[in-house]
Amino acid sequence: MHPMDEETRKPIRVLAVDDDPVALVLYDRVLGGRVDLETHSTAESALESFLARRADVLLLDWLLPGMDGVELAARIRELPDTEDIQILIVTGRNEADNLQQALNSGANDYLEKPVFPEQLRVRLEISIRNLELRNRKKESERKGALMLQVFDNSLDGIVITDRENCIIYTNEAFSRITGYSADEALGQTPAFLSSGFHSDAFYRQLWEAIVNRGSWKGEIWNKRKSGDIYPEWLEISTVRNEEKEITHYIAHFSDISQKKQNEEQLRYLASYDTLTGLPNRSHFMEILERSLMRARESGERGSILFLDLDRFQVINDTLSHGSGDLLLRQVSERLRGLVGATDTLSRTGGDEFAILIETLTGVDHPIQIVESVMEEFNRPFQIEGQEIYVSASVGICIFPDDASDGDTLLRNVDMAMYRAKETGRNTYHFYSPEINTRAFEHLALEASLRRAIERREFLLHFQPLLDAKGKRTVACEALVRWEHPELGMVSPARFIPMAEETGLIVPMGRIILEMACSAFVELKQLSIAPDYICVNVSARQFFQDGFLEMLDEVLQSTGMSSENLELELTESVFIQDVNLTLELLNALRSRNVRLAIDDFGTGFSSLSYLKRFPVDTLKIDQSFVRDIHKSEDDMAIVRAIIALAHVMRLTIVAEGVETEEQSGILEREGCDILQGYLYSRPLPLPDFHAFLTQATFR
Repeated sequence: MHPMDEETRKPIRVLAVDDDPVALVLYDRVLGGRVDLETHSTAESALESFLARRADVLLLDWLLPGMDGVELAARIRELPDTEDIQILIVTGRNEADNLQQALNSGANDYLEKPVFPEQLRVRLEISIRNLELRNRKKESERKGALMLQVFDNSLDGIVITDRENCIIYTNEAFSRITGYSADEALGQTPAFLSSGFHSDAFYRQLWEAIVNRGSWKGEIWNKRKSGDIYPEWLEISTVRNEEKEITHYIAHFSDISQKKQNEEQLRYLASYDTLTGLPNRSHFMEILERSLMRARESGERGSILFLDLDRFQVINDTLSHGSGDLLLRQVSERLRGLVGATDTLSRTGGDEFAILIETLTGVDHPIQIVESVMEEFNRPFQIEGQEIYVSASVGICIFPDDASDGDTLLRNVDMAMYRAKETGRNTYHFYSPEINTRAFEHLALEASLRRAIERREFLLHFQPLLDAKGKRTVACEALVRWEHPELGMVSPARFIPMAEETGLIVPMGRIILEMACSAFVELKQLSIAPDYICVNVSARQFFQDGFLEMLDEVLQSTGMSSENLELELTESVFIQDVNLTLELLNALRSRNVRLAIDDFGTGFSSLSYLKRFPVDTLKIDQSFVRDIHKSEDDMAIVRAIIALAHVMRLTIVAEGVETEEQSGILEREGCDILQGYLYSRPLPLPDFHAFLTQATFR
């Protein structure tokens, strides 16, 4: 096999010069089969050949006719890029001075005559190895320089650290990406770039992979010099020596912020409607399927409302598509304000919107939202300087009742929406006939309640409150009744919650207060009035803007004395805005209005609010009174409430007293006032007149 030049992968070229034909024959016999050998008898011809085609090794006889071998060596060395060429001088001059002269001419080695074949082979082998070593070194340096050039010009950041993980090299891209110069980074560990986003466990796993597998790659968050946190794709590999020991680490990374933004943008475009920014149909279906899974696990019910804008195409054609888009954006903004934090609003296509109610609080829940939508749509939309009125037809589905999978639910709610359009638009329709009937009954009852407020169709019944010891009527509670012109008497349990939900409790509450005050003034004029009258006030009414002004107007218009009025508030009032509650209660106290906490013990009973708030009366809920004679727990609760009230210097009232046994127990325990069917049902005003005139209870 021929010795090969690793760089060119060609046989080593040897140029032998000697004027002795015997020597040339020796060279050919010993070297001819191993290298690319060319022989010359003069230095001049050898130089000419060298200039035409360079050789790797030169065997030069010192003594030659004309130019000698030493001079030829010197001439060769004067040429550019000849430092790697191996030159051997063959000489019979073995004096030290002569040998030094040969080496000074540029020779690498020399051979003494006579030259023996084995000696020639060994010396040539040494020269070839030297040549190969120098070539390898040169190639290594060339590759190293090329690699550094590649590193420096790389768009990726590159960091090289030593075995202690101290930075010894960074490229320009490192500085561009991180903001740190090479001087700022050298000598530090890469930890100074840490964002703090990753846990210690993350870094432990990273280093385990590097040490055990020799590399790691993945996404990581680092921090720029500016303090900005950014994502990067990082690859770290090890460099090991011949003993397999790690000597260096090489990390190259790229800033993938733009890639992340592009991916996020693609995800957004795949999931959201570009016009309104709402979840699109595909994303809505994903959310719906998750909601259905939660509903199956929890046993709760949810709902879908499917809205289609009525006659939207006419609006779109009349104005312009741009105006239609503007209208859709305004519609989406109004709908956003009606959707709860846990619910989802989606534009499912065209002029269609869907609302996902995650958890229903009752069958009326979706109706409340639909009514809010319709109320919003009663206000005109401003489009290009014009007022545009829009209505919507709404389909409603309840899940899992109407379907347990998303596709079926959307089909069903779509059918319900078209039923709403068929019945005249600007309305809603349930997919379930049963619920639809209940919904229309609810809607009809609400409409009737609104008319009842306008027409003042309400009546008051009065239930006496008696002193526990003397059984004297000390007060009465005004209780509202509604006499519907078609349905007859409607239970308060049916219309009071509806009034609360719709906000109708505010105007209705004023009517009740006016009626109660007027009735008490009438009793007072007849000289049969008790000490005061109790009127229930809902939390919504209590916190309504202008409540105090409304109260002042009612007292003035009816001629009612404020000290004859007690307002009953539920415990829910006291756990809302504490500062506002305290402000309102103090304002009522300054007007000499009495204050009672109704149904005490059934809500969020707290000593702290009893201590802070200026109340006069605690009313024990009838649920504790009902079984007081046979339940130790109820007895203990009632006893504790009475004791608490007396310590706080509050009047204590027991509601729902129906038997003499209950009355006796409460009287013995120190209850101040009793109220219940044992003494009287709630009575219409004329009957209450008669009750008050009976001497037995005076």
